[in-house]
Amino acid sequence: MMSNCCRNNIAVFLVCSVLTACSALFAACTATRAPVFGPDRSTIKAEECLVDENGPYSVSFYYCAPTAGYYDIEIAFEPGAGHTGLFIRDSLDRVIDSQADQTDYVATVFLDAGDNLISAKDLDHQSGNGIRSFSVRTSDRTVKLIVAPHEDDEILAFAGTIQQMIADGDIVRIVFLTNGDYFGKELGPIRIAESLNALEMLGVSKDNVIFMGYGDALIGALYSAGYTDDIYEARSGSTGTSADPSNGILDYHLANVGEAAAYSGNNIRSDLKDIITTIRPDTVFTTSDSEWHPDHQAAYWLVDETISGLVDELDYHPVLCQSVVHGETADWPEVLEYTGDNEPVIENFTMPFPSGNSSLDWEQAVHITLTDEQVMNKYEAIGEFTSQNEGGENYNGNSSFNYAFCKRDEFYWTKEY
Repeated sequence: MMSNCCRNNIAVFLVCSVLTACSALFAACTATRAPVFGPDRSTIKAEECLVDENGPYSVSFYYCAPTAGYYDIEIAFEPGAGHTGLFIRDSLDRVIDSQADQTDYVATVFLDAGDNLISAKDLDHQSGNGIRSFSVRTSDRTVKLIVAPHEDDEILAFAGTIQQMIADGDIVRIVFLTNGDYFGKELGPIRIAESLNALEMLGVSKDNVIFMGYGDALIGALYSAGYTDDIYEARSGSTGTSADPSNGILDYHLANVGEAAAYSGNNIRSDLKDIITTIRPDTVFTTSDSEWHPDHQAAYWLVDETISGLVDELDYHPVLCQSVVHGETADWPEVLEYTGDNEPVIENFTMPFPSGNSSLDWEQAVHITLTDEQVMNKYEAIGEFTSQNEGGENYNGNSSFNYAFCKRDEFYWTKEY
């Protein structure tokens, strides 16, 4: 009956904590005799599933999705059953979704048409006994992805857009290409914390943030390296991906493969492809290839290259949106002015390429209007970037540049595939 269903394995993995259960996260799911359920079942009780007390996952079943698309996976726990972390993983043992400290858990994930293996284990309870039931249903939400070259670009370009998408019920996920180490390895964790704090203020939890962890100011070189394994060294001296493991924040490659990735053209492409394939966002936002900053240019080229390669492979047709952080001149965007009462005077963005030396037509840009509350939320979020506003021992901050992005609107150009 299900012979035409593909085996796209999805694993749900409950852990006590990211750090103590890290080794267990890399175990492959071996449940192959789990029962198959379809959309005719609104609730799947834990006792109906395959139980494997000796396996890395204990409660398993297949869900045969009638069509490819977004699905909500809901897990209900027995009353009083405590847990501190939940991970959903796929057949390649990559994290699809994760949350912490939830009484009941709902994850919106992309499932391919056919059989999808869903496996769970509550490490606070033997054999997954803390889990009461599952339900899988077609989701009415969509997933949006922002690919930011550096920690702060997501706020400067898209803070208002993020707020509006969340208000519309969308799920917003953030991917950072670099680890913020341009002025030294010690700065990376600081910048990571700043972005996490700023995003939380806008409604994005850290569970929806991915750090790829490549070297700051190295993305242009890695893109130009093409599909090679040549290893590059960042300005900080690092040659491999990193985030902030001391605080439980692992870079994508380490979390999913078990070791850091060397800085190479092949690795950054492979990681980004994995992320986009797994999340399957219907809209992707990133910086523009018309900017002068090599990391920002390469961010667009890498995302565009990745999506173009998946169009036929996955029949995948998202919309790519590019915006600008570094315009043509140093006086763009115009500095934020204040009234005599120290209230910011909010204006609209002007064209970032006034000379016209850009393929981007200002008249064709999509402009969204921010509410007063959204503008002030963006203002406060920018304030979280202390290292970038005030600088540090070996570099100068630029608060006037950062706060200049508090405008009445945000803008981007779109590309359809």
